Amino acid sequence: MIIEIYVSDADAQRLAHDITNVGEWLNGALRGKIAACEDRMIKEWLPRLLKSEDVSTIPATDEGLLEMILAQPDYMNRIQRDLIL
Repeated sequence: MIIEIYVSDADAQRLAHDITNVGEWLNGALRGKIAACEDRMIKEWLPRLLKSEDVSTIPATDEGLLEMILAQPDYMNRIQRDLIL
């Protein structure tokens, strides 16, 4: 997925008050959010997978575990969960 963000000159000047490289800062903020989402996914799903009779093995890496979570038939993303509430 490619996401482009427009930052006005005025906003860039405001950000420059505290940030030396806006692009790097945005990338870092996004990477931090991704890491937090991954942590929450693992914290929520690992106990469910461990209790599941349909799961015989669990990957040893976070990447493998996240792939397994996303492949679960009952996995729902935020939009899907909000639709059932």
